[in-house]
Amino acid sequence: YMQHGMNGTPQVLLDPNTFSQDGTTALDWTHLTDDGSLVAFGKSASGTERSTLYLMRTSDKTMVPDTIPYTRAASLAWLPDNSGFYYTRFGTPGEVLPGDENYYRRVFFHKLGSDWRTDSLVYEYIPDKTAWTGVGLSPDGRWMVISVYLGWSRSQIYLQDRTNPAAPFVTVVDDRESTYEVTPLDDRFIVKTNDGAPRYCVKVGDYTSPQPENWKTAIPEKDETIGNIAVYAGRIIVNSVKNACSRLTVYTLDGVFERELPTPTLGSVSELGGEFTGHELFFFFSSFNYFPTVFRYDFTSDSMSAFTRLDVDLDLSFLETSQVWYTSKDGTPVSMFIVAPREMKRDGTNPVYLDGYGGFNSIESPYFSRKLAIWLRHGGVYALANLRGGAEYGEEWHRAGMLEKKQNTFDDFIAAAEYLVKEKYTSPDKLALYGGSNGGLLIGAV
Repeated sequence: YMQHGMNGTPQVLLDPNTFSQDGTTALDWTHLTDDGSLVAFGKSASGTERSTLYLMRTSDKTMVPDTIPYTRAASLAWLPDNSGFYYTRFGTPGEVLPGDENYYRRVFFHKLGSDWRTDSLVYEYIPDKTAWTGVGLSPDGRWMVISVYLGWSRSQIYLQDRTNPAAPFVTVVDDRESTYEVTPLDDRFIVKTNDGAPRYCVKVGDYTSPQPENWKTAIPEKDETIGNIAVYAGRIIVNSVKNACSRLTVYTLDGVFERELPTPTLGSVSELGGEFTGHELFFFFSSFNYFPTVFRYDFTSDSMSAFTRLDVDLDLSFLETSQVWYTSKDGTPVSMFIVAPREMKRDGTNPVYLDGYGGFNSIESPYFSRKLAIWLRHGGVYALANLRGGAEYGEEWHRAGMLEKKQNTFDDFIAAAEYLVKEKYTSPDKLALYGGSNGGLLIGAV
């Protein structure tokens, strides 16, 4: 949806249900220009996630003729004047061997109105075809940052001053066993990293001396995990996770704490939005029994309001959410959310739906789901375990459930099931287990 101004009427911008008659064409991603006049988006068919990039003008919803294939999960950075953009694209047939279509992710530049086949190659990482490359631009368009992720724990960062496009990229980070997420500004860049900080910290770098040894720590590591950061209204917005629930805090660009923004209950904050030179912050919040809501915070008036809320015809006031801790096979404490009716009897007869993921640095927090709400309305109980392999408790928690330590994830999930039976929430014949994607591996193993 889009709307003009705070009091405008929301109108549909993109509706994936209209993309194909059989409903198998998906909207994969979107990238708006800063002024909102153009949107680049990816569509893919039949669950392939191999997007083709399309462009639309938001003023009249007309399509721009430019299309670019092979743009799965594209990273994209618009020029300030909207005349073109940098983007990532995978290898095309003839460039790569059959079976390598999901490798060789490179950065190209596309000028609006041109044929994608003539797009200039900006950057490629030759040593490793599995490298996951991303691109970003400072608001004034001068500084380009290339991020290269090698697996889930190693990073490389490169910088270019676009006032001299012929100049080589400057190496900022060279294949370190840490992750770095860079937000380029006009006069500095902000970095979220777990280098020496398993729960992440935020640092500030200078373009004249961009290497890590010259960065200044703006927000040190704390007893909570930084999920993501954004820079809006001239401030650093930190969306962190404490005991698997979101906490939203605001700092100056130099790292001075300003305030914590309250949330209605234990839940998840996501989709931070705003403008660097603006005066407001938007964020999405939901929980198991709190309907999805977009909140607006005004820095000028120091006021919070619900901007829009999903209209849901369900009464979930009879539910309560609790967080418990149980012990895994090796003695590690693991947290778990349990959503149940307030008057529920723990007599071993309740049907329980146990959910888990435990991988790829994912944070599993309380969230709203209509499917889940219907299960709860019909007398079911829901449990969500925060397994090792995720990022609820930082990088050490992530690494404790990956590769040769993957068995810990399975043991954590088995222990969650055993806890629910031992504490008489349910019994084995009343317990259902669920997991999707990486969670499918989990369910298959346990």
